[in-house]
Amino acid sequence: MKTLERRIRMETKDVQWLIKRYLDVEKLFQEFFAAWNYCATKCHVEGNVGCCDFDHFRLGYNLGKDFVTRFEAQRDKLYGRRPSLTERQFPCFYSSCQGCKLKTHRAPKCYAYICVPMRDELRKKYGIEIDYEQMMNCLERILSGELLDSEFSFLKQKIEAWVELIVKIQAKRRTE
Repeated sequence: MKTLERRIRMETKDVQWLIKRYLDVEKLFQEFFAAWNYCATKCHVEGNVGCCDFDHFRLGYNLGKDFVTRFEAQRDKLYGRRPSLTERQFPCFYSSCQGCKLKTHRAPKCYAYICVPMRDELRKKYGIEIDYEQMMNCLERILSGELLDSEFSFLKQKIEAWVELIVKIQAKRRTE
C-alpha cells in the first residue's frame, strides 16, 4: 500500500522539480561541510577509502523508475558512466584518492552519515546535533516528494543556520 501511495505522489510531482529541490539542499550541505572543513583537516583514515565504504550513491529506496533513471542520467552526464564492477578500484564507484568525485547528485546517505569523531566535534564545538536516521528520512522524503514545503523550508533554514554558526565561531577563534 505504501508503495502505491508513493507512486501516486511521485506522479503528481514533476520529477525534475524534485531533483532541483534535492540539489538545492545538497548545495547547502556542501557549504556546511566546506565551512566546517573537518575531513580535510582532521580525518586520518588510512589508505584511499575514506569514510565511504560502499556504493552509497545508489538510490535504493522506491522512488519510481522514471525518477531514478533521470537522476542517474544527470549524474552520468556530469561525471561519466560508472565503471563496471570488475573495473572499480574503490568500495564506491565515485571514490578516488582525492575523495568523492561527485560534487552533486550524491545519495542521501552521503550527506546524512557523519562519523562518530565528526559528530562529537560538531556537538562539542558548535552545539550542533545531527541525527542520521532523521536526516536520511528528510532527504529521502525530498526525493520521493513526501516532504512538505514547510518541512523543506525548515531544513534549509536549519542548514543555513549551522553554516552561519560555524563561520561565526571559527572567525571568533581566529581573533582570539
